[in-house]
Amino acid sequence: MTSTFHHGLLEQAFHLANRERKRPSQASLRRSVSASYYALFHYLIDEATKRICRSKDHSPLRYHLARTFQHSNMRNVAQQFSKNSIPENLRQVFDSNTLDKRLVFVATSFISLQDNRVKADYDLDANFQKEKVLAFARMSKSSFDSWREIRRTIQADTFLIGLHNQKNINRQA
Repeated sequence: MTSTFHHGLLEQAFHLANRERKRPSQASLRRSVSASYYALFHYLIDEATKRICRSKDHSPLRYHLARTFQHSNMRNVAQQFSKNSIPENLRQVFDSNTLDKRLVFVATSFISLQDNRVKADYDLDANFQKEKVLAFARMSKSSFDSWREIRRTIQADTFLIGLHNQKNINRQA
């Protein structure tokens, strides 16, 4: 897994959405939706594994750690953070009583992109429109941008740890 894989997926999302100028195919639009989600999914995993395994010679360990992230656990944590409230058991960890709005945006975007990725991949009756699909790609890109602004905060670190180990992060002390 290279550190630019997620950027490649984001680029692919825009490319697929714009591939056919008139009457884009559902195949291109659906793959774009999927790429938008997977770009954010892999970006967050990359960020988490880099924070845990900082040394470059740990890249094999980072790869194995990345494979342990689960969509459902990540979604559960994103749902908690998207509610713009800090779980009771984490309040003493944070430097504020409110969540950073950029983190809430990333969490909310993750849920929306995942929902639409599932729809694009499995709901054969769904019909995607180019403008909406481009909005998903922009949402993923905006999430990258928001994340870069908050990536070194205790809230961001807590979010990343939760993405990997949602069950334990929710335990009471």
